[in-house]
Amino acid sequence: MNQRVRSLQDPDFTNRVGHFLRSPWAIASAAFSSSLALELWLALPNGFQTHFYGVPATTSIAKLLPILGGSDSGSYLTGAVDLQDGSVSPTHQWIFNLWPPGMPAILASMIKLGNGASPILPMVFLLCVLWSFNVATMAVFLIPRRGYIGLGLFVIFWILSPIFTGWTIHAGVLGSDGLATALGSLVTIGLLWASLRPPAGRPRLFLYIGLAAALAGLAYLRIMWFYAVPTSLVIVLIIVLVRIVVKATRGDRKFISRNRSGFIEWVALGAVFLILCAPWTIYVGKVLHPGNYQWSTGDYQWAQLWMSDKYLASVGGGFLEEGGGNWPCDIDPQKCRDLSRIEFSTTTPYGGQAPNTFTVFQHDAFKVALTHPLQFVAVRSEVTLRTWLSVPGAGVGTFGNIGFGLVTLLTFIGALLLLAIESIKHRAAGPLTIFLILGTNIGVIWLTHFETRYVVPLQAISLIVVIFWATKYEENLWGRIAARRGTVAITALEKFDA
Repeated sequence: MNQRVRSLQDPDFTNRVGHFLRSPWAIASAAFSSSLALELWLALPNGFQTHFYGVPATTSIAKLLPILGGSDSGSYLTGAVDLQDGSVSPTHQWIFNLWPPGMPAILASMIKLGNGASPILPMVFLLCVLWSFNVATMAVFLIPRRGYIGLGLFVIFWILSPIFTGWTIHAGVLGSDGLATALGSLVTIGLLWASLRPPAGRPRLFLYIGLAAALAGLAYLRIMWFYAVPTSLVIVLIIVLVRIVVKATRGDRKFISRNRSGFIEWVALGAVFLILCAPWTIYVGKVLHPGNYQWSTGDYQWAQLWMSDKYLASVGGGFLEEGGGNWPCDIDPQKCRDLSRIEFSTTTPYGGQAPNTFTVFQHDAFKVALTHPLQFVAVRSEVTLRTWLSVPGAGVGTFGNIGFGLVTLLTFIGALLLLAIESIKHRAAGPLTIFLILGTNIGVIWLTHFETRYVVPLQAISLIVVIFWATKYEENLWGRIAARRGTVAITALEKFDA
């Protein structure tokens, strides 16, 4: 018999092949490659001539800038063009005052490497790679646990959703939301994985380093994450430290020894995050606006809260009114009119000068929320629902995504409940951190204004949380099915023997 045939028939060889196919590397490779092929096909149905922003992907930057105008994507691309010579034009400094440098820096690198070509196609490829990595990571966790349905739902409800194809790729490819959502999803998977099956040794070290790097990357992409991440980590560390102190006073040495290393790891994660964010913090305070180390100087947003619908429309802020960006005026219209009269008696209305400084606007808004809590919750809940049911990337109230919106809204609420229960029941730091990050994000949006793209990361993260939680039930389901099949087979064999 031929040696090759004999080797194929060798049981040991067959077992080795089966073992390899079930290995994490094989699962990850298959999931990554198939997902990448699917996503690139969805993102580029017409190849390099696929249209983005109404023009082919290969359109030059000079022609693309006027089309994008003053949008976020246009501002990022403008900042990227400035960074080509290593400096920022004074007329464009506001871009870096308002947003972190991550997106302009990424686009600038792509333009540099592409010899001045449009960064659209490289961005499409980067987004698809990141989302394929999400799918691969999910597959490595879910498939060994028979989470086939969960993995399929993730692909269907996210990769094939209008969010991915309609907004993350085509309408927002040069925006920061797609990258931030992909990184946020990876962080969520990592935190859940670390809580459900904590790795040991070097893999654990690499996991926490990776989490810290991803969280810092999120901060460099979206200013909201720069505030949400440290806030969440500090709260988690305080809770864990209090528990350690309480247990120490009761002489519970076992609890202390079990949780001491975990506490140190979370401290290290926060420290690495701050170290990675330090270069931009120093640059901001020393060069960009000396003496002010805040990443964003967008304090004028507190003034926007007190602008009437008519005034917002007159200054091109209709999207702020749509997103409930002047909610104090909806709750306390008389206060809004009083402030408006004062502002229009000044040379620069809503400019933050005395008597109504930005701090005064902020204080008055908080006061309205605290003195009218039921109205505040009702007004913000209504705009939350309208945002969730709107088309991703379009204006709030552009209903055309109701089915998907309802599913993701229910998963968001479900995820918050599951994370809260998991945090209380098992005292797990990972789920608690995710819960706080979700809560901080939605809290900041409630205090400012809604845009459909703002809830995209929350939709993805909550979907992952629910799928991870449902996996144990799916695993039990497949186990019962296998047991049932075995019972039927044994019964049939016994009848045959009889």
